[in-house]
Amino acid sequence: MIAGVDGTKAGWIAAIDRGDGRVCIEPFQEFARFATRKDIRLIVIDVPIGLLERGTREADEEARALLKNRACCVFTAPIRPILSCESREEASDKWQAIEGKRCTKQLWGIIHKVREVDEALRKTPGLRKKVYEGHPEVSFAVACGGRAIQEKKRDASGKRVRLNSLDKCLRAEAESWLRREPNSLHADILDAFAMLWTAKRLEWGSSKRFPEGLGEDVSFRMKAQIVA
Repeated sequence: MIAGVDGTKAGWIAAIDRGDGRVCIEPFQEFARFATRKDIRLIVIDVPIGLLERGTREADEEARALLKNRACCVFTAPIRPILSCESREEASDKWQAIEGKRCTKQLWGIIHKVREVDEALRKTPGLRKKVYEGHPEVSFAVACGGRAIQEKKRDASGKRVRLNSLDKCLRAEAESWLRREPNSLHADILDAFAMLWTAKRLEWGSSKRFPEGLGEDVSFRMKAQIVA
């Protein structure tokens, strides 16, 4: 099985292709436990993987270039030194001292998820061969021929255009899950499906990479590359 994973307020949510043409949605709490499951061979997750000691990741710059006026959808990945910080203020002070930047509220809101995935990949090196970084809006843009979706994903029009960008099978499965899950989870479910779409492209050998040229073992080397 392969999975697309997105973070939620309560933890994580996965869209899992069971291999029979059906997709199941599965919430879970611990990334390491999910990632080490023997029945899941490939995961694409919406979390920065491969952090720098300082500076901006080339992966983020290229993703923003693709999205153009929607570049704000790609948060600046944290630098590694701030992962150990216990507050946003501490993170901002440390980042400011290193390269004159501050930690935004949005970034601090996901820092614990970045830390969780980073720790799992470091403690269990074998996971680096099956866990890849993705970004939902980058995947949706690639699915739309390289054009960023302008509509907000929480609006009805935004949901529809994102659904329509998925291939027929995934679109039908996503629509089915959106009908049975509360509206509060719809954006996360759509993002998980976008990550699953990318996971399928990885298996088919048709994925696009930002930046290109790092090789198939990019996750093992923990270098930053967004796949779509």
